[in-house]
Amino acid sequence: MVPAPVAAQSSRDCAPRAEVEAFLSERYGEDRAALGVAGGGSAVIELWLAEGTGTWTITGTLTSGLTCLIASGRAWQAMPPAIWKGDPK
Repeated sequence: MVPAPVAAQSSRDCAPRAEVEAFLSERYGEDRAALGVAGGGSAVIELWLAEGTGTWTITGTLTSGLTCLIASGRAWQAMPPAIWKGDPK
């Protein structure tokens, strides 16, 4: 099963992974910050960040190598690990 946001993307939001990586790097200064496997191995979800500007993008890459933009935004802020674990502080 492919994550719904990846499967629902139109072809204008998708391109070969190398092209998407170059676009995010050159246009927004974003680098890959995290990744995970989804859909039982049918897709790789990646988070791209530009620490200097706070822009971020989430992409999904299918086993075919096609990468689709899922979401993007501004003002990314990393949270300390204690907060991720549900720490009330």
